[in-house]
Amino acid sequence: EAFKDVAEAFLVGAMPRKEGMERKDLLAANVRIFKEQGQAMDKVARKDVKVLVVG
Repeated sequence: EAFKDVAEAFLVGAMPRKEGMERKDLLAANVRIFKEQGQAMDKVARKDVKVLVVG
């Protein structure tokens, strides 16, 4: 319901890169963070929603 009819979404709060962490590992960790929000938007947000991920 939080994303119902949303036209723009700003997703803030990605996991920071830790020492020795490769970029692919960081991307995998952040996928887990944002996947649920993306699925929710897919169900109820406008089909032309614009999403900005900041992290």
